Amino acid sequence: MGSSSRWLRVAVAWALLAPARAALSTTQTLEIEGGYPLVCDRGKEPADCIETYAQKLRPSGITFEREQLDAMFEAICLPLSSDSCAKQLTELELPLGGVGTIVVKAGEAPASAVDDFLVTARAAGHKLDVEGVGGVLQHFCSQKPCVLPLKPLRHEVEGVGAVTVAVGQEVADAVEAWALAARVQGLPLGLDGVAEAARALCIQKKCNRGVALPPAQVDLEGVGTVTVPFGREPSELIEVFAAQAYTAGHGLLPFETHQAVMANLCAQMPCHVPLTEKTLEIEGVGEIRVAVGQEVADAVRTFVDNARRAGHAVGTEGATAIMERLCSLKKCNVPLDLGPDTLKIENIGTVVVGLGEEPSVKLLDWLERVREAGQFVGADAATKILQNLCHPSPGRKVCRVPLNVATWKLNVTGVGMLTVPFGAEPADSVLGFVESAVAAGHVIDVEGASMMMEQACQAKKCYKQLDAVDRKLEVEGVGTIPLPFGHDPTTRVTNFLHQARQAGHRIDATAATQIMQGACGMRKCHRPLDVADFQLKVKDIGTLAVRFGDEPAAAVMRWVGEVVKAGGGGMIDADGAQQLLENVCKSVPCFAPLDVRETTLNISGIGTCIVPYGADPLVMVTRFLDQVIDAGHVLDSSMAAQIYEGICAQTPCYRPIDLQPYDLQVQGIGTIRVPFGTEPANSVENFIVQAKEAGHQFNAEQVQNIMDAMCGAKRCRRQIDTRPYNLTIEDVGNLTIPYGADPTTEVRNFLARRIASGVAVEPSLAGTTIMGAVCASLTCTRPLDLSPVSQPVKLATGQVRTLYVPLGTKPRDALFQFGNVHRLSMAILQDIFNSLCSVMDCTGYDEE
Repeated sequence: MGSSSRWLRVAVAWALLAPARAALSTTQTLEIEGGYPLVCDRGKEPADCIETYAQKLRPSGITFEREQLDAMFEAICLPLSSDSCAKQLTELELPLGGVGTIVVKAGEAPASAVDDFLVTARAAGHKLDVEGVGGVLQHFCSQKPCVLPLKPLRHEVEGVGAVTVAVGQEVADAVEAWALAARVQGLPLGLDGVAEAARALCIQKKCNRGVALPPAQVDLEGVGTVTVPFGREPSELIEVFAAQAYTAGHGLLPFETHQAVMANLCAQMPCHVPLTEKTLEIEGVGEIRVAVGQEVADAVRTFVDNARRAGHAVGTEGATAIMERLCSLKKCNVPLDLGPDTLKIENIGTVVVGLGEEPSVKLLDWLERVREAGQFVGADAATKILQNLCHPSPGRKVCRVPLNVATWKLNVTGVGMLTVPFGAEPADSVLGFVESAVAAGHVIDVEGASMMMEQACQAKKCYKQLDAVDRKLEVEGVGTIPLPFGHDPTTRVTNFLHQARQAGHRIDATAATQIMQGACGMRKCHRPLDVADFQLKVKDIGTLAVRFGDEPAAAVMRWVGEVVKAGGGGMIDADGAQQLLENVCKSVPCFAPLDVRETTLNISGIGTCIVPYGADPLVMVTRFLDQVIDAGHVLDSSMAAQIYEGICAQTPCYRPIDLQPYDLQVQGIGTIRVPFGTEPANSVENFIVQAKEAGHQFNAEQVQNIMDAMCGAKRCRRQIDTRPYNLTIEDVGNLTIPYGADPTTEVRNFLARRIASGVAVEPSLAGTTIMGAVCASLTCTRPLDLSPVSQPVKLATGQVRTLYVPLGTKPRDALFQFGNVHRLSMAILQDIFNSLCSVMDCTGYDEE
């Protein structure tokens, strides 16, 4: 079965079919679950019986699916012969050219199918009338039973009338037209009634869309939107909207505004109830008017309040009578309340204003009691309270008399304007004025403050006395700070601190801040105590900082010491330090001079060591020691240490003096040690002599490198002479001995080269003469040996022969002669020559 307002299932029970099998020629009844039996009389086609059964139930909202219809057919025809059920359940079709195809499903009434087809065709734009489809209906009725006629549907709605749906008309179209017509007539029909009518019709006929009856709407800028659903009276919804707008704080809107909204809504939908303001004339008092959206109780309360303030005696009985008469004209939702207006002020109290009382008068009395209790409510707060009391909302009244919140003023000659704000205590205002005057540099004593209080209390009631007592602060171990009324506490504390420092007390920033806090606890302070360090930038050096409470002279001396310690000794001399102190004293009071005397130490038999102010003692003592040594005095490390200690006992020294021996490591040879006070060149020369004795050789470059390294670390007063030794021998030549070379070896090589070059020289005599001259200037460690140079040579035969090179013979000539004798190759001769030149100097013979 299909899904509509009800569902049915075919209950095929073979037990129930047993009687049908037994009486095949009798009327057959098929029980359908739900109480609607299907009866097929004898001689009827089962298919027609089923069609008739399904079509009859359709107006009640019962429909069957094809599977359900087939199950009914099978249940009836199964026990019968095939001849008895020749006709089948079929779906009929009929194409209409240019329009579409009408389809009549099994179990569907042809009239319903034709009606639905007309609705769909017309919705698609085809123009079809009912008369034009009469033949179509006859065509279908010739093939299957037609139980339902093709005619309009009608549904009666109590109190409104019947809604009729024509053949081929959409149910929603018919219902909408019927509903709008009913509202025009003023009939009581709402959306619920419309929905119920549509549901009843859609049971009998297919509905393709829902009923659409949109509400009427008017936007009221800044307030909201008035919405009137179908079936409601616009005047009723305007009343609701006005009440909501009033509650939201928009106040009571003008009646003209509501009339404009009403006219707009009535242009969109029928209006049967007019929109009016309710009025009532009260004899001897006046007219009471209840605005649109206003509660009657609120209107009556406001009327009674205004009447009483105007002098009319309107009591509870009269107000109740007015309320009853108005409630007969307009619906009343809340009871009449004639109690006083109350407004709770957080943390203060509650303002109570009875009916007929002026809010501003009652509020002023209440504010005076609040001020007497020691609480302050200023002009802005008081104005806000009055606005809340007078706000045109339920429980609030309109105020006729404003609240005077003007400030009282008094011109104090030469100082300024004393003001006492509304709600303030005159004593507080006078004290604040005095404090402000003190902060601006004025002094107002007790007498002046009392005169101001006297005038203020004549204009305003005073509940509090002016606190004008002089105070003082005891500083343990130092003294007392007077804090008189009307004087600046910061100035008093500053003067006290200066006097304390002058008296020798050291009060730093932390202690001074604590003292200031104590003073400010007794007397209001308008400016902080400046305990910041005073800073003075010194070009190319740094920033001099004078800590709060320090004596500037001590700070300058300490800073100069820090400069010296950082390597700036001599950058600030005595004159410079005095200039720094003068600049500091322009901003910081100075009570002590700066000691810029030089430090001196007299050393008997040597001289006086002087360290000027601002100089580094280490530099000056070191310079003095160098001068003493340069002058020929002998100083050891012990004596130098005593001198430095004598200076440091008088002035701060920041670095230790280095009196340790200086050691220079010469790689592969040893260490040169230079004790304090010893000339570095002397130590280097002694080291070279000892190294030569151990077999080491030095040339000029090596010695100069050693001296460069030494003088880079120690002060050198002289250098070592590394120039070559030159000696001219008449008729022989010029002998040059490089620094560090062996004099004996150089003399022999000189004689050998000169003889080889052809100079006639008697070797023994010449050698003795030359050696005598050379050894007079240079250190000679061995005698001159003029014997031939010999070099053993192992021949290829295994024999060993000796190559001799006599004095004056060129090494190469002696080699070739040896080679010719023993028939040696050039390669062997080269090896012998290399070995020979390792024991004698083979160079310079070809140059002579």
